[in-house]
Amino acid sequence: MLVRECPSCNSNITYSNKDNFNSANKKGSLCKKCAEAEKHGRKTITDINTFFRLYSEERRSVEDIAKHFEVLPSTVKNYANHNKINRRDYDIIMEKEGKKRCHGCKSFYVFDDFHKNNNTRDGLVTKCKKCMCEKSNDYKDKNLERVLKSTKEYSKRMKEENPETFKKWRKTAKKNYLNSEIGKWDSKCRSILKRALSKMGLTKNDTTNKLLGYSPKQLLDYLKTFDLYYEGGYEVDHKVPISYFKLGTHPSIINSLCNLQLTTIKYNQNKSNKFADPITIDYYDNIKLHIKEECLNKLIVK
Repeated sequence: MLVRECPSCNSNITYSNKDNFNSANKKGSLCKKCAEAEKHGRKTITDINTFFRLYSEERRSVEDIAKHFEVLPSTVKNYANHNKINRRDYDIIMEKEGKKRCHGCKSFYVFDDFHKNNNTRDGLVTKCKKCMCEKSNDYKDKNLERVLKSTKEYSKRMKEENPETFKKWRKTAKKNYLNSEIGKWDSKCRSILKRALSKMGLTKNDTTNKLLGYSPKQLLDYLKTFDLYYEGGYEVDHKVPISYFKLGTHPSIINSLCNLQLTTIKYNQNKSNKFADPITIDYYDNIKLHIKEECLNKLIVK
């Protein structure tokens, strides 16, 4: 007794004759139930070009392709095997043109957009630099204390063992960070904090992030909600001017994200400390005890 699976429903089909078994296996014959369904108008895969695009080029899931052609997932797998279509066929074509698919965003990039890894087949990591950077930033946000601790330990060890290499590494790392988007906003956070401390007559006694109550990335994510961020030509403005606050007010209250906005340079210059822009009722409740009495009636609550 010989047994084979139906290419469509994966049910077992038995054969008593070896020739019949070999013939059915070669043709990819269906079981009686599936053959009957196909006979009465069930759709099958006929467009090999579309199938190749979905299966190998775009790498859609088997379930998505099955829905597209209105067939069973097992039919998709059988069709790919029968026509010898592999998931990596299109990737091989693109590799000859000097491009590689990122396993993160599924897009193709030139080889220079991938970090090197000698343990892989092509000597490159599976994800592009952009996806790796996002993954690294997410890990840092979730494990900030652990990352800072390991970085300090590595820096200390490197400084003792290779002082010259450490100087070059530190200089390069600092330059790359300041040139990055987060690095620029890190500098902006320090500038915002320094101005608030100076106006309030305070000194810096903790880290910038703790004194502000947010990180440069959180500030950047907030400011990206303004359309003006993508247009350019803006300045970070305080809705309630710093001069409205009493001396000694904590910088986290003055520089709260609720009090920051993006405005044009001309608007910010004309506004100066003459008036305050509308603020939320929650922020008003938090700051009313810290506002000078003569400025309290100037606040606008929306």
